[in-house]
Amino acid sequence: MLSLQQETDLASVAELACAAVGARCASLLVPVNASRQLTFAATYGFEVDIVADACAAGEHRVARFVAETQQPLLVNGPRPDLPLNRAARYQSASFISVPVPLGDRCGVLSVADPTRAPRFDEADLRLLLGLSNLASRSLTTDAIARHRDELQGMITHLQRQVAETQEAERSRIARDLHDEVGQILTVAVVRLDLATRKLAPDHQLAIDALMQTRDALLDMASTLHGIVFMLYPRILNDLGLIPALRSFFTQIEDSSGLDVHFDIQGSQRALAPAIELPAFRIVQEGITNTMKHAGPCEAWVTLAFHPACLEIHIRDNGVGIGAEALSARPQPTLGLTGMSERVETLGGTLKITSQPGAGTTILATLPLEGKDNR
Repeated sequence: MLSLQQETDLASVAELACAAVGARCASLLVPVNASRQLTFAATYGFEVDIVADACAAGEHRVARFVAETQQPLLVNGPRPDLPLNRAARYQSASFISVPVPLGDRCGVLSVADPTRAPRFDEADLRLLLGLSNLASRSLTTDAIARHRDELQGMITHLQRQVAETQEAERSRIARDLHDEVGQILTVAVVRLDLATRKLAPDHQLAIDALMQTRDALLDMASTLHGIVFMLYPRILNDLGLIPALRSFFTQIEDSSGLDVHFDIQGSQRALAPAIELPAFRIVQEGITNTMKHAGPCEAWVTLAFHPACLEIHIRDNGVGIGAEALSARPQPTLGLTGMSERVETLGGTLKITSQPGAGTTILATLPLEGKDNR
């Protein structure tokens, strides 16, 4: 007979649920603070990236259904009446979700993928309800907050690893393009120059054709240089954030015509690579969004150096969007999502304000004193 002591760790609740009914995976979701929004407090049998994806997408639809109705669910097959979206995360269509009363709010304990039989049955449901009752008496506000913070720490760590992997791959691709494709283009231009010199002056048509080809290759090399810079700006490693941004703005003005005004406030100083690269990417993504969505306009970028933080201000006078439209967007743009993730992994803050016809303002604050930011 399973028992649950008052001091039981939340992770054990999900593990005990799996053991009790013979399930491959389980999750315990609890309300956030005083709201009824649900978040993971513990999981068992799930990979961390699946939990991170579910948290980012807010995919707790079945759990919300159980929490709102406070009725258990035993499902062994498709249920058209339920808001399910489980195909990518579960091996079977069999699962149980039961409410976990927490005062005037409600959490949800769920198990999925039976291991002892093809499907769950009523006896499994009764066992899970009993465990839910014990869990509801053992969960305290402090325990919920502690384990929610631990899970958020895991998600932040995962996001940081993903960002580092992406930057390493960008660097590799940029290096290969520069060293291999760039060299091929350079050799081709030199060979065209040599071939042009060998032609007699009366072969003007051939000379013109070779020169046009040479110019096309030079244009291609210039485009390649811009792509390589966007993928990974080597100047950032060599000279630092400020020169890298100035070079970036020059390329933007030459290629798009967007006029970018750059200002530096405070005592400029060298920053750790853990800060410089995310700061560069935030500006890059902000200006890219301006070019894509703001229409004809100007942009202002300010770096404000403070003792404990770096503030990045990005403003344009473009078409803008309303605050309601900004918050109601079903799928935020990749640029805004990237900025938000970079800021969160550094423990900073991001604020975006916009009004129709009044442009958009982005303020990112990056702490400089964190243990991972030195």
